[in-house]
Amino acid sequence: MAFGLEYRADQRLRSEMQEPNESDNTVADYTLQRGHHQRNLGIYLQDEIQLTPSLDLSLALRHDWRSSAHKTVQRTNPRLALVYKPGADTSLKLSHGTASRGSSWDEIRFDMGDKVERLQTTELVAERHWPQLGLRAVGSLYRYRMSNLLASSWKSGLEHYQFQGAELAVEWHWKGAAIKASYANQKATDNLGSGLNNSPSHIGKVQVSVPLAADRWRASVAWRAVASRVSRISDTVEFTIPGYAVTDLTFLGRNIVNGLDLTFGVRNLFDRKYGSVVYPGYGYDGGVYVREGRTYWLQLEYRFR
Repeated sequence: MAFGLEYRADQRLRSEMQEPNESDNTVADYTLQRGHHQRNLGIYLQDEIQLTPSLDLSLALRHDWRSSAHKTVQRTNPRLALVYKPGADTSLKLSHGTASRGSSWDEIRFDMGDKVERLQTTELVAERHWPQLGLRAVGSLYRYRMSNLLASSWKSGLEHYQFQGAELAVEWHWKGAAIKASYANQKATDNLGSGLNNSPSHIGKVQVSVPLAADRWRASVAWRAVASRVSRISDTVEFTIPGYAVTDLTFLGRNIVNGLDLTFGVRNLFDRKYGSVVYPGYGYDGGVYVREGRTYWLQLEYRFR
């Protein structure tokens, strides 16, 4: 059995913002609120029980106390899972549980409400290894439901969000080289039948990594794709943000000088133009932020002995 205790105290919370003055090119500082506090205490227990040689039961329970200048709330969240292992290389896991999320400081100070959102999760995961082939595959089905939403404060009739989907990941290793591929299909809606902002229905990624110079250097190419998404300004006005696919290239050198690793990468190798969904109130046309094109980055990491 495992036992844990988590405590966090934010004693003095305050918010500051800067407002530019275009007439004289100066910036004014404003303190919005000060003197508030938040405290969080969590206690959790977890145990695993072997029901049969091939079937395990995992039980977990967490209780949280959360206090702020506004109020004190308590939440208890259980979680259980059944793990079936018919062989050393195969497992099947079915889990169900709940979780909670309290309002952040930003959500409280902007009068978005001080609620504790509730999340129910159900997930089925299957995993299979083929050691002789260097192959591993993981597939999952999931269904989540989030209720007591902060967003219900400003959207009439809103009661819950619901997420359901499937994911598949495959990984293959051969003579130092590796290929990883993953795909996710998901659907995210609210109880009113509307799709959620910035929630693509398809996401995919393929990565190929090969050793260079006797594995001292490695080169990696990754291709990632995201389907179209919705940017909704109101209940009647929405924009569709096109999907995109970008390629990243990375070189990693280990111990190129005694204790020094070097990483050099090129993000968005082919300089594709694409956008991300943002809240329209931030001033971006149609709730779209155009992402940067091709970028380069260099990282040096030194290990002291």
